[in-house]
Amino acid sequence: MAEPSIATALRCALADLEAIMPEYDPEHEHSAWETITELQTLVDSEERLQAADRYDPATQIVIVWSVEDVLEVRPDLAEEQAIQVLRLVDKHHASIGVNWVTLESFASELFGETPPEPE
Repeated sequence: MAEPSIATALRCALADLEAIMPEYDPEHEHSAWETITELQTLVDSEERLQAADRYDPATQIVIVWSVEDVLEVRPDLAEEQAIQVLRLVDKHHASIGVNWVTLESFASELFGETPPEPE
């Protein structure tokens, strides 16, 4: 039997950690969320490298959304919060699509509505 890939092993560890952790609450951060975030980054990196090996620019397109894009619609967020928004957007149903409204909506879901502009 072939050994599992690093991404598969990390995905299993990540699922185990997420299953035992309470719901993410930015006001009551738990140190394990940092580990979960690091594992998710490793899994994402491994999966993206595998996808990059299969990418054919003659028959495929790639659209990239970045931390800067999230911060464009939600400048009140920290970079780590913007990363969390991107991770959530990355897991959404593909039929919804990703656009500026999607980014803002997922940011609001995670971190509340955009604070009003000071007058």
